[in-house]
Amino acid sequence: MPEPSATESGTAASSPAPGSTAKALVVLQALAEDGGAVQLAELARRCGISKPTAHRVLAGLRALAWVRAHEGGRYSLGPQAHAFAAMASPGTSVEHSLTRLRNAVGHTVHAGVLVEDHVVYTHKLDGHDQFVMRSRVGATAPLHCTGMGKALLAHLPDAQVTAVLAAGLPRRTPGTLTEPAALRAELRLIRERGYAVDDEENEEHIRCLAAVVPETLGHPLRAVSISTVTFLTDRERLLGHVPALLHCARSLATS
Repeated sequence: MPEPSATESGTAASSPAPGSTAKALVVLQALAEDGGAVQLAELARRCGISKPTAHRVLAGLRALAWVRAHEGGRYSLGPQAHAFAAMASPGTSVEHSLTRLRNAVGHTVHAGVLVEDHVVYTHKLDGHDQFVMRSRVGATAPLHCTGMGKALLAHLPDAQVTAVLAAGLPRRTPGTLTEPAALRAELRLIRERGYAVDDEENEEHIRCLAAVVPETLGHPLRAVSISTVTFLTDRERLLGHVPALLHCARSLATS
């Protein structure tokens, strides 16, 4: 009678050699536990893998936006990781901050993260009025014509802004900024005043107010917004919610 194989006896199955997926998950876990940016050598040590292996795993994760590279050979979690974490944890302090904002202004509020050249909605709380926005968690939105998108775009390195402009600025409504010079001027204004306005630029009859969430590492990855219909709230009244919006953005920085 033949001897049972290692797999049949459970020996191999109980301690499989770590594959590429397992290594990627270990790297992501190490970055999440640190909460900041980690040097390549230190990350490899924590994960129990060689530096070349860590570099290879990080390259794959960077290509998918799960990891972000910084100067000096440091790495941190990327926008895709933040988007996944936000959508998988609906009961976090993020939602509590958004609930306070929604209750203060009465309108629909969103939170989103930057993923490559668009925004991913991670949270949405409907307003107290009877109008329901078509946006949904997990959906994407362009950078050049949405409140959160423009707020994030205004804080990106110039090379990334140039790449977005070069890819084209499709017209979504008569109010969409489609000229690069006009959009650059708008981005400068956003940086100066600390918030962005989407005045029917992405969808007619929809007006949004947005701000980035302050980050300690690199450019902002997250943003928060207030959205309403134009015939319910005029521009000046919406701008009156800037203090509440900025307070929410600051509170999200610690979430």
